Amino acid sequence: AFIFIQHLSPDYKSILSTLLAKTTKMPVQVIEERIHMEPNHVYVIPNDRGIVVTDGHIQSIPRAKNASVNLTIDVLFTSLAETHKENAVGVVLSGNASDGTMGLKAIKQKGGITFAQDNSAKYSSMPESAIDEGVADFVLSPKEIAQELVKISKHIFTKKEVLKVGNESKIDDNNPALKTILDLLHNASGVNFTQYKTGTIKRRILRRMFLYRLNTLAQYVKLLQTKSDEVVILYNDLLINVTDFFRDKETFRYLKGTILPRLIKSKKPDEPLRIWVAACSTGQEAYSIAILLLEILGTKFSGKHIQIFASDLSEPAIKKARKGEYSIYEVKSVSQKRLERFFVKTGANYQVTKSVRDLCVFAPHNILSDPPFSKVDFISCCNLLIYLDSAMHKKVLTTFHYALNEGGNLMLSKSESIDSTELFVQLNKEIKIYTRKRSVYTLPALSAGPRALTIDKPLTQQYKKSVAPVALPANEATINSILFSRFMPAYVVINHARDILQFKGNTFPYLEHATGKATLNINNMARPEIAFELRDAINKAIETNKEIKKTGIELKNGMAQNSVSLDVIPLKSDGTDPLLLVVFTEQNMLQITDFKPGVNTSAEIQQGIKRIKEELLAVKGELILVSADKEDSDRKLQEAKEEILSSNEEFHSMNEEMETSKEEIESANQELITTNQQLQTRNEQLAEANDFSEAIVATLHEPLLILDKNLRIKSSNEAFYKKFKVKQPEVNGKLLYELGNHQWDIPRLRELLENIIKRDTYFYDYEITHEFPEIGKKTMLLNAMRIVQQVDNDQLILLAFTDTTEKNAKEKKRKPNWRVLLRNGRTR
Repeated sequence: AFIFIQHLSPDYKSILSTLLAKTTKMPVQVIEERIHMEPNHVYVIPNDRGIVVTDGHIQSIPRAKNASVNLTIDVLFTSLAETHKENAVGVVLSGNASDGTMGLKAIKQKGGITFAQDNSAKYSSMPESAIDEGVADFVLSPKEIAQELVKISKHIFTKKEVLKVGNESKIDDNNPALKTILDLLHNASGVNFTQYKTGTIKRRILRRMFLYRLNTLAQYVKLLQTKSDEVVILYNDLLINVTDFFRDKETFRYLKGTILPRLIKSKKPDEPLRIWVAACSTGQEAYSIAILLLEILGTKFSGKHIQIFASDLSEPAIKKARKGEYSIYEVKSVSQKRLERFFVKTGANYQVTKSVRDLCVFAPHNILSDPPFSKVDFISCCNLLIYLDSAMHKKVLTTFHYALNEGGNLMLSKSESIDSTELFVQLNKEIKIYTRKRSVYTLPALSAGPRALTIDKPLTQQYKKSVAPVALPANEATINSILFSRFMPAYVVINHARDILQFKGNTFPYLEHATGKATLNINNMARPEIAFELRDAINKAIETNKEIKKTGIELKNGMAQNSVSLDVIPLKSDGTDPLLLVVFTEQNMLQITDFKPGVNTSAEIQQGIKRIKEELLAVKGELILVSADKEDSDRKLQEAKEEILSSNEEFHSMNEEMETSKEEIESANQELITTNQQLQTRNEQLAEANDFSEAIVATLHEPLLILDKNLRIKSSNEAFYKKFKVKQPEVNGKLLYELGNHQWDIPRLRELLENIIKRDTYFYDYEITHEFPEIGKKTMLLNAMRIVQQVDNDQLILLAFTDTTEKNAKEKKRKPNWRVLLRNGRTR
């Protein structure tokens, strides 16, 4: 079944169904109400309605009122994905704005196939939006899309229904080709997918094989080895980013009413509330929690610190989360009140306000191998465990237990559960929120690069003394990973806005949380002793794009005085934001108690040194203030820039709306052009038919008249003029009975002609004999019938004459003139 949608003005009556019906033999139907879909049928959207697919039926739905952007394609595609899953195919052709992108994403997530038109599109916004979002399996011209659909329909996988859920068992877990695919993914991404459930992985691999019409895993392995970007595409396909704002209404009500208020109440005035949203996808869940906290705190927010760390394996998803911009369909579950308070309209989309975005820090993170966040009060991890095997379940839960503070909470989705009661206890049977149980026998897995080293034994067993010799591990990579995790210097990764994106090692001696509003800005978190050098090094690194090193910085730590060096190194990033690596290295340590002034130096020298130090500290303080003023100016300039960008987005939105209106006009105009072309073709055909008819009439030997309903002559042929020796001006427009000497004014003929119009009759071979002024006495046979013109419903009479004078005379001569007298006296 084919469903055809275009953006139409609700006031415009489209004739699209009529146009399509002339180009296909399939039945074409406008969807006026709920109808059952049938194969080889074409269904067209009404101009003033939307449509969805539910339970094999197409349902007409009211169009959203007062909507600035009409997202009928997203609505249909999403319903199609929910109903038909892997059997759905979505095609986005020429069009403005971004309608269809989220719908294609829904189809692809359910295992369906997606297409976008290439640069042949007249209006490229819609297909380019889908391509940029990475949700188009094929980017082709319309003709190539049609050819690809034919190939897909004939593929062996389609006939065997291999793509259906459950048929992934046709791939053996021990298949060497499957192991090769997982190794290729591991080498390209650093993610070990052997720790994930194989069912999902197999279905995604089958889907990619289906798109390339490959029949065996070995063929797909060869494709992965020869086409480098296919590994990346498969990797992105495996990372199923599905989320929504306030996804589970009941759970979020419980969060707002019970969990979050209790956690806020348990914190001291200057103690931050730390939240970790693991597998955050594109950020909707993290922002939902931030919105709940702002609603709970209200005007008291200024006295509270909130730190929300959101992490995900997918870097494209993290990029979108940081931007915080979502389509109108993605915010459908957000109430109008929250939409007005916590979102800003940017073109056709909505962006989370800066006050909410400032609460959230997004970072790429592999929960199975990277070190976890620590001292967290609340963890949300929805729909991750369902993709992991049981061993990884235990590992992830151990990591969460380690990351949570005593009494902290863990939230899972309703489709997930915790079998073990050693680490967590469930608070509510209906809602999957758990509380951390106190335990000293678990540690999370250490970071060990691509492969993780798991520590399963209790602390008492791991560190139990033994006199038996201990054999060193044979795996050198494991030894290196442990050494790096324990002895490498502390460092952070920041962007050019000085926001910290990632912590590694013990950064506490160098960075600390300042009082006031929660922030991850490194300038605000730096210890006063290193603040100036750190600011200067970062500024120079940004300006020169070269590594900057600062050494010999004195840093006091209790009674000890350390000498610290700073290295600020620009990083090459695949993302849009350039990054910097800031490394802290401890050079040496000097005990203050060992330093005895006055032993080797005079009092004057000591006093001079003291004075110089005070002056240097004063100068340093002034420089810090100057630097802070500069940063404040930079911030104001940045705010002005953001306002300009916001205005630009508004203009862009207006332009998109105008483009959409233009597109609607173009659609209507295209239909009119097509109709006009058809009319021109019909006029030409009619003209040809008319010329053909006139040529036939002109060549007839018999006289011919065409009369109107009032019996006036509209036209006549050349034979009539010659036969009765009259000219055209003497005939056309005159009443039939006025011709000649009124010789046609015969009562019986008049009666017959008038009945043709009144009673829809005709006559044939009606004979008359008259003395004509120019041609003498003639005998004529008259034939007449009615003609109705379809265009203006005009009624005409066709009157034809046949001269039988000579024929009758010849027959009269040949006819014998005799009589037979019969016996009975009668003649014959």
